[in-house]
Amino acid sequence: MASLSCINIAQFQYVKPVSTKFLSVDLAKMCWGLLFEGDKDERRVKMFIEFLGGKKVRSITKDTWDLFLKFLRSTPNADYEKYDRNAAWPVLIDQFVDGCVEKLG
Repeated sequence: MASLSCINIAQFQYVKPVSTKFLSVDLAKMCWGLLFEGDKDERRVKMFIEFLGGKKVRSITKDTWDLFLKFLRSTPNADYEKYDRNAAWPVLIDQFVDGCVEKLG
């Protein structure tokens, strides 16, 4: 059975338009919803998808796509205690964490 990481990488390549290096936000949200269905991080993925709905983001780059899974696995708790703000995370992920931490108070 292929690992989620391999499937994640292959999914991006398979669904993105041939001449681009990004996915539309709507397509990315749909793919993440399918990919993480039943996964231990499904709830946080749904939170991220909801977060994207409130942003004026039109596309998801390959870098953001690839690092999103790494982000989920490196921050196992939704309180984001282990989130390393000094790591090279995409701005979109930083903004998501900021919003989650703010909601937690």
